[in-house]
Order: sequence, then structure tokens, then C-alpha cells
Amino acid sequence: ALFILVVCAIVSSLGNVVIRNTSEKSNKSKQAIMGALVGSNKVKERQIQNYINGTALMVNIHITHHAGTFFCVKMRLIGPTPAFACSGGDNWPSNETKYQPNQPWKFNDTACMVPLMRSHFHMISWEFRKWPNLHNTTNWEYPDLLSVIVMRDPIDRLMAGGKCGNHHNLLDPYIYPTNDTQQDWWEYVNADCADNLALKVLAPDAGCCDGANTSVHYVDDAKNLLRRFTFILDQECL
Repeated sequence: ALFILVVCAIVSSLGNVVIRNTSEKSNKSKQAIMGALVGSNKVKERQIQNYINGTALMVNIHITHHAGTFFCVKMRLIGPTPAFACSGGDNWPSNETKYQPNQPWKFNDTACMVPLMRSHFHMISWEFRKWPNLHNTTNWEYPDLLSVIVMRDPIDRLMAGGKCGNHHNLLDPYIYPTNDTQQDWWEYVNADCADNLALKVLAPDAGCCDGANTSVHYVDDAKNLLRRFTFILDQECL
């Protein structure tokens, strides 16, 4: 119950932020946003209730190193999940579905995939480290689909798990200070994997991102996608 209350508080605060950020817009725009938020909240309330009733499937949209393993461990205490990181493994029903682990469903397939997966698991996870096209695939408003995404401070994320990309495992957590030179760190800062990693996953197309020259429309589109998910969690709160 405490978990649900904390999450609901986060979702509510997100809505408040959206409204405050539109304070300079016209009244018509404010009313449209308010209406969208109310409609969205009703969808989410139904998804939550259906999960409590045992019909909805929980799907964690897991950006790599965004607390996916921790979240999986906690969900495994509640009920059955896929054997490997909640995203696949030897208990995945591969003979029953055309979809592989970590593969978003097509919009029109959501209604048939949810009960199939729910008959095996109460929660599954999709892990991404590059663009998966989350905008035009899964029906996030489907009443029996409860979606969760954990967000993380981007600088903290880049230091997790021994860096990222080709720089992975070069950071020894037991050596401090590290032996990395200023040149090493500069190369890492400018590495492709360090360029707006989370935004790449949440962007509407594979053209994102271009460092400081990344178009603001990618940020706006990513925010719109996030608003469609049932829960947005801050890793620091877990």
C-alpha cells in the first residue's frame, strides 16, 4: 500500500509540473491540458485497479542501468516473473508468442499479448539501450496493461556499471581515485553511448540525438510518451 501511495504521489506531482509549466499559455491550452490529464488519470486508475484485481499485466520499460534488476527482485517477491532479469529466460513461453523478450508489441497485438503473458507472469520487463520505437507500437492506454518506468539522474547513470558502450568495465569501483586521465574522461563524455542515453530510448525516431544540438522536440515528444505510462518512478525513491 505504501508503494502505491508513493507512486501515486509522484504521478500527481508530474501532473502539477505540467500544469505549472503552461501558466503562460492561453486559457484554452490550459483547459485542453487539464482535460488530457483528467482523461489520462482515469485510464491509469483503471489500469491500477485491474492489476489489483489480477487481470492487468505489469510491464517495466527498463532503460539499461535504471534499477531494472532491483525492481525485478522486488516484483519476484510478489509473484511469477520471467527467469532472467524479468525479461526472458527458460520459462519464457516462446512456443506461444511470436514476440521475443525485450520486444515491444504492435498496437493491435497488445490486447491478445496481455492475457497470454498474464497467464504466465504478473510482471515482465523490456530492457532497452537504444531506440525501440515506443511511440508507435504498444497500446499504453490498454486497460489491462500497467506500465512502469524508472528514471535516473543522467550523470549518475553514466557512472553506473562501469561506464557504457566501448568504455564499459573500464571503471574499477575498488580503485579510487581512478587511473583514468583527463583525456580518458573527455573521450567518455563525447562517446556515442553518453549522448542523451535515456532520450534515445524515449525519442519518437532513431534520429535522436546530437549532443548539445539535439532538437528540443525530442524532449517534448519524450515527455508526452512518459505521460502515457501508468507509473514514473525516481530511482532515488526506491
